[in-house]
Amino acid sequence: MWSHEPGPVSEHVEMLGNMAFPCFSVTGTETALVDAGITVIAALLEERFGDGRRLDKVLLTHTHYDHVGCMGVLRRLSPGLKLLASSEAQTILAKPKVHDFILDMNRTDEESLGYQGEPIPLALADLQVDRVLGDGDILELGAGVTVQAFAAPGHTRCSMVFLIMPDKVLVGGESLGAYVSPEEIQAQGVSSFNEYLESLHKLATLDFEILAMPHQGVRRGPEVKSHAQVAIRTAEAFRSEVLQKIDAGADLRQVALEMSKKLRHGISAGQPEKAFQINLASMIRSILAERGENKAT
Repeated sequence: MWSHEPGPVSEHVEMLGNMAFPCFSVTGTETALVDAGITVIAALLEERFGDGRRLDKVLLTHTHYDHVGCMGVLRRLSPGLKLLASSEAQTILAKPKVHDFILDMNRTDEESLGYQGEPIPLALADLQVDRVLGDGDILELGAGVTVQAFAAPGHTRCSMVFLIMPDKVLVGGESLGAYVSPEEIQAQGVSSFNEYLESLHKLATLDFEILAMPHQGVRRGPEVKSHAQVAIRTAEAFRSEVLQKIDAGADLRQVALEMSKKLRHGISAGQPEKAFQINLASMIRSILAERGENKAT
């Protein structure tokens, strides 16, 4: 079953924001938020955490702009808040150029999505990772609620997923792929296509019953057991098609244009255009580089 409205996901997990740009709240005696979202959902997070409701931790699936944009807002709403992420994320987010890019991309989406308010503040210090998470680390949130972190590189070098127990909810960024339908989960191997596939094989071994996805809502029930296998099959088909086009004489721009026309349908059509094209070109470059080629221009 697929659901896309914000609200309870399980006993201890709730989707905040909206399907396109969600965050997932996990509550025991402490509360953690998986991802900080894009700046245009700041008002929704202010409504949730601006009344004194406690937020203790933010856990990052990865460092892309739409997953960290509201860190400034959340730190101001919850003094003492801790940001937890991979060691790679800690290194990436410490770079001023990364901060500037995150701001630029959020401002672009504020404009394209019709946001009319004041620019949402985000300082470099807001992106400081307070605790590094390693593969397999377990966080105790109290009342029997735990979150286990798993390294899942491929979409980015810094990607992680989080298994919430006892709810058996797996919260992941684009390491889970981009859900379009039960038969199509589009590839998201931006930093390394090979590592993206390896991470999908790893995720297939985890014990979960609900998938909280990065931009496509929530999947639950027996069908989630096939999610990773469908994502693997779709990714392998994508890679094969890219290489066939390159071998037929197309350059990266031509391949990206043709693949974009094919992929931009259903839920996928709702992704901001600039981000979509950046990710698509990066995936094609990764595929070529891992075949030992450098035809990217």
